[in-house]
Parts: sequence; C-alpha cells; structure tokens
Amino acid sequence: MSYWTSLGDAVQAAVKSGRIGDPVFVRCTAASAEESGHLTDILGELAGQTSRWFSGPAERVLARGGPDEGHLTAALEFPTGASAILSVCRAHGRPEVDIVVLGCRGAVYHRQALVLREGSSAHPHRIGATFLSAVRRSLATGQPVQP
Repeated sequence: MSYWTSLGDAVQAAVKSGRIGDPVFVRCTAASAEESGHLTDILGELAGQTSRWFSGPAERVLARGGPDEGHLTAALEFPTGASAILSVCRAHGRPEVDIVVLGCRGAVYHRQALVLREGSSAHPHRIGATFLSAVRRSLATGQPVQP
C-alpha cells in the first residue's frame, strides 16, 4: 500500500465515521525530496485522495506553477460547494506533508516528515489522471477549467 493510499484511508475513515461531519475544505501541502518531474504525479495522487473525501471529482480546477518552476498548486471546486487547495513543491529543507480537512463539525490535521524514494509516488489515483489533464489545460490557459 502506498503512503498516499494509507494516508487517504485514514482521513476517509474519519470522514465516514461522521466525526468531522461533511468535509467542506481541504488544504494539503507536500514538500517532496523527489525530482521536480514527480510533482505532477504527487498532485494527481492528492487530487484522487481528496476526491474520495468529497465523494466525487472536482467540477472546476485552477492551477498555477509547474514542475519546471519547482512548485505546482491547484484550487479545486466541488459540486457541493466544498473546495480544496493542493500544493506540492520541491523541498529545500525537510520534506513533509501537511493536511487540514475541515468538516462541518470538526477537523482532521496531519503533519509528517515525508521521505519518498524515486518512483514511490507515481501511482496516480484513477480520478487523478482526469485531474492532471485539467491541470495541464488550466496551466496552458491561465483559466479555471472543468475536468
């Protein structure tokens, strides 16, 4: 099981238990020790996991940055009105992941040192592939797009 799947399952368990209510906002930042070329794979995996928590894919995506710039950020809007900000960058210090999931009755917080080896993150969730296509279109146009 990949790191992202394990992390996603833990958050999904908190969502399904009703402990935090319906998720309304996610902020995830990941600073990776991997090469910048893997940033899009990591972002795709984060989008796939986030879509699980919101029970479906985003309906609008706005992306900024790019692997060549060493950072990539996406704002996602879901049909329910919920939103997410996902950001990945090349670590210039200690690699880590920081996630906040706000629900209508509580929150989940997770911060952990992140050590991934070459190729360990390149398992994009099936929703992530559609999302990555939307990210590329948004980066090319500078506009929000529908996946």
